[in-house]
Amino acid sequence: MAKQTDSVLRFAGILALGYFLLNSVGNAIANRISIGRPLLRVNRISGLGVEVTLILPVVNSTPVSAPIDGLSGNIIYGNQVLSQVVLNRSLTITANNSTDLTFNASLDFAQLGTSVVNIIDSGEWLQSLRFKGQAVSKGVVFPFDRAFQIGFA
Repeated sequence: MAKQTDSVLRFAGILALGYFLLNSVGNAIANRISIGRPLLRVNRISGLGVEVTLILPVVNSTPVSAPIDGLSGNIIYGNQVLSQVVLNRSLTITANNSTDLTFNASLDFAQLGTSVVNIIDSGEWLQSLRFKGQAVSKGVVFPFDRAFQIGFA
């Protein structure tokens, strides 16, 4: 009985040590992958809305490549969602490198109108235009919330 308890304790200790090491390595890698300031380029204004291109720089300062399995977020002003953006394809950010993720989005005039009314009602006049969401890499979620740079194509 004592021998069996000793084996169980050793096994639990090895599992705890393994979890601690993997968690430490994972956090060290996660802290060296960052999402830069997104750029929002206005491409065209049509009868239905504003067509924009979103450029999101992702910097991998680690010695290993980082796969991005998916990314989703919202273009928001204050608390008002203006458009949803989703990356459904996988890609890899190479080691010690930066990659610009590019998305096309449309800001629908109907949704923009509702958002403007809500902004006026709430008094949230001077807010920043932001991109808020999360990226997923091998099951690890990286949340982000960044203010935009605005440009015209």
